[in-house]
Amino acid sequence: MFNLKSSSINAYLISLFGMILITPFIACKSTTSPLTQIVTNIQAKTFTQGSDEWIQVGVSLSTGNFILASVNIPITDPQNRSLIYGQFSLVPILCTPGTTCARGGDIALSLNITQSAHAQSISALLPNGTALPVGGLHTSTLIALPLSDTGAILYFDFSNSVAFLGTAIPFSALDPAGKNIPGVNIFQPANAGPISLNAGMFFGANPKTTGAAFFMNLLGIMPKPAASENLPHTAFTPISFKEIKPSLILQYKMYHELKKLNEQKEILELR
Repeated sequence: MFNLKSSSINAYLISLFGMILITPFIACKSTTSPLTQIVTNIQAKTFTQGSDEWIQVGVSLSTGNFILASVNIPITDPQNRSLIYGQFSLVPILCTPGTTCARGGDIALSLNITQSAHAQSISALLPNGTALPVGGLHTSTLIALPLSDTGAILYFDFSNSVAFLGTAIPFSALDPAGKNIPGVNIFQPANAGPISLNAGMFFGANPKTTGAAFFMNLLGIMPKPAASENLPHTAFTPISFKEIKPSLILQYKMYHELKKLNEQKEILELR
């Protein structure tokens, strides 16, 4: 378990799978994020099953007043859905009726690194059509897989150059915000123990193009190549994460769009 280092976030609050909200937006106006908690920890490990190498990742999160809906989605090849490479799950915190508890839950993800290296990739863009906030990736080895028909995308590269894993998760409840600020992205790098992270949000005008995303450099937890013959790589080199900030006006609009939805206690679900 790796706790997120809040000192690396500066004036940002990371919440809702790494949702980043500026506080304050402008020097003369201080405000508070509607989502007051942060991504609390990340768990990640590799293991061997049969002749294949796997990676397992868990991300604990808080979602303010948003209610996270449970879902389990097999990670499959887009050209042949009978080829299953792992599992993606959202596991909400269950609140006892009549009590008050923190909203949120966990992202649980397991991926067969060995077999998924042969998967047929879709275009490796965010759901709103913009580039990933990541540098150092190679388009020839980067793989992007759709998670069923939900609009969510899993990205990974465990080739001979990087150890990279990420996901973009659109929620229909956030579509109204995307319609008002389409094409806007906001991302902030952070660190969680040996894992470096870039987390944030993307906004699009169309359904299933607004949501949260996070990307991880897993170099620090990967076994040395000599210790595992099953990994499809021989060496690792670093990748870089890009901080992305829209104008202050767009940040202000984004904050208020999300605040309205947060106050409505919208349900975050993949459809």
